[in-house]
Amino acid sequence: MASTFGAPPTYWEDVLALISALKENPFDLRTYFADPLLLTVWLNVIFILSCYGLQRTTGNYSWVDRVWSISPALFALIIMLYPIHSADGSAVSVLAVWSQHPRLPFAGGFIVLWGIRLTYNFARKSGYDPKEEDYRWAWCRTVIPNPILWELFSSLFISFYQLTLIWLISALPMYIVWRFAKDTIATPVVGWTSIDTLATISFAIFFLMEIIADEQQWAFQNRKWALIKAALEREALLASQSASSSGSAKKRSTVAEIVATLPAPYSYGFSTIGVFRYSRHLNFFGEFMMWWAVYLYGVAASEQLFFLDKPDAPERATLGTWWIVFGQFYLVNWSIIGTVLLTLLFQGSTALTEHLTLQKYPLYKLYQMTTSSLVPWFPGSSLEEIIDLAVDFNAARQPADLLK
Repeated sequence: MASTFGAPPTYWEDVLALISALKENPFDLRTYFADPLLLTVWLNVIFILSCYGLQRTTGNYSWVDRVWSISPALFALIIMLYPIHSADGSAVSVLAVWSQHPRLPFAGGFIVLWGIRLTYNFARKSGYDPKEEDYRWAWCRTVIPNPILWELFSSLFISFYQLTLIWLISALPMYIVWRFAKDTIATPVVGWTSIDTLATISFAIFFLMEIIADEQQWAFQNRKWALIKAALEREALLASQSASSSGSAKKRSTVAEIVATLPAPYSYGFSTIGVFRYSRHLNFFGEFMMWWAVYLYGVAASEQLFFLDKPDAPERATLGTWWIVFGQFYLVNWSIIGTVLLTLLFQGSTALTEHLTLQKYPLYKLYQMTTSSLVPWFPGSSLEEIIDLAVDFNAARQPADLLK
């Protein structure tokens, strides 16, 4: 099918009108909030400056992590609740807008649900404790010791880039959905298509996937640390008894040494059971794939394939971008940039996480050889099977070695 580029819609005329209004009266605050996308921009600027200031004053670089699950939910709420006016200037009720364009509450509601779940998961791991910091930032400081370079990295990447990215993946597709609703509020349009159904089913699947992965990881880590704590307490008791009888204190084991004595799979230090037999980072995969589902709501708002090439079709909505058209489908819009960048970010984050895990747990190399990194796939031999084969192989060699 031939590919063409759609003409720039009239949204950019609205942007130019806003710029002209700001030039004429830069102190009129109403102009700064004349559009829900602008509102989210100002809110994100506040998040960026606040996180940068906090990380500079506290030396803790996980402030962006604490905002990561909250800001998209706020952006979604702002856009899905922002008033839409009819031709006579009267505000249309939110429920009336939602009933005509159900993808708006679906997309926004899913983002809010995502934010609530991720905030809860982050909170139970003490993520909101101001003393806690993601171990990867500590590692980054070791590889960027120069204070000037670190300042650039922390300001441009940690604060600005990451918070801009979270705005791109949430506010932009939501705005496209809202804009379609605004521009067709007086037009008899169908507010739900097969792409909306695909987006809804996809989000539900990946949302459930991430929940299962996070819950299994949480259960594994809790059990592992419970075993470690019990082993340390048992060792402390034995050391106390030994010291009272012999007068000399026995050297205490490190956590790594304790982990090695635990039963499998806890002795590996990382989970290889449940969903982690099929993907080493299923939660990462579910996370960025959910945002592809959110992006699909914007695609659904922009394609409305029954409008195209119809002599009686109403005028196209002004959705605020150039659209790449393949045959009858509007497939690509400007909000895809955020989803693509998020996918790339997770590739880098996964690589760094694996690098640090491999340094801590040498057996992780075997796990990498048998299990898919992100996309769930048929697993190879389990770590237990590989270790058993290695033990049997070494045992078979021992008699021959004795003859050398």
